[in-house]
Amino acid sequence: MCVRNITRDTVIAPQARLAESFTNRLRGLLGKSARDFTDALLIRPCNMVHMIGMRFPLDVLYVSKQGEVLACVANLRPWAIGPYVRRANWVLELPAGALANSGTQVGDRLETVPTCLSSP
Repeated sequence: MCVRNITRDTVIAPQARLAESFTNRLRGLLGKSARDFTDALLIRPCNMVHMIGMRFPLDVLYVSKQGEVLACVANLRPWAIGPYVRRANWVLELPAGALANSGTQVGDRLETVPTCLSSP
């Protein structure tokens, strides 16, 4: 799945993995290493994340059902607990540094599409 920032006309995650089942949402990225995690994990539904048992930091976007970025957490460290964002419908977990690279901010509008179309 591709995650695009339509406000900034950029691709945030060209190949995000989707976690929608209870088991996949609960497991998330546990057991992965930073080297194995190069794109993103979209967790839906979700309005809070934890880093208990994680081995590396993440950038986290909290997104409303309408695609509005409600909160951005850069460099959430292992064993930390992220904020509870009441209106969030889904969360996008990214490699640390991805938020700064994409320029994504609160208020931006995101969309998910099956694949990213490349420019000619």
